[in-house]
Amino acid sequence: MKKSEILELIGDLEDTADIDNLILGNGFAKPITDVEGFNKLLASNKEIQGLVDSKVTNGIETFKKNGMQKLIDAAVLKATNKEETPEQKAIREMKQELDTMKKEKARAERIAKFKDTLSEKKIPGDLMEFMLGDDDETTTANIELFENSMKSYVDSQVQTKLNAGYVPGVNENTNNQTDPIIAQLNSVMGLQ
Repeated sequence: MKKSEILELIGDLEDTADIDNLILGNGFAKPITDVEGFNKLLASNKEIQGLVDSKVTNGIETFKKNGMQKLIDAAVLKATNKEETPEQKAIREMKQELDTMKKEKARAERIAKFKDTLSEKKIPGDLMEFMLGDDDETTTANIELFENSMKSYVDSQVQTKLNAGYVPGVNENTNNQTDPIIAQLNSVMGLQ
């Protein structure tokens, strides 16, 4: 289309008239009604694409200068717990101490409770540290496992000794001169 044609179309309009409808109605521009239309315009028009790219790049640079460092600082503070007030830090430390004390108390109670069980089963109290678990069920299971293992071990050792048989030792001192009766018996039997 030529400038003269456009001027001719515009010339017929009143001074207060809207030219948008005139331009759209004659096909000089296509309305963008959705994201797809905008993407097509960006793909087809390099000038608009360059303008949008420069604005996005500008926005990223502004964010890096103004907002990014604040986010990084906040993340570092959160990771190192420096954002805690002294009161919050004291409360957190007290909670940790309380939890530790509760665990120690529960452990001491389990030791006291299971020392009697060990003495009933004739298991040395020194082994409590090895059998003590995180809770009563684990400790009971550890004691039973130890007891059963030791019983089977002792039984197998006893059976081994019993099955080996008894071989009496030979008395090498057959010439026992200290007892005259034995010496007489030995001489009568011809053992001397």
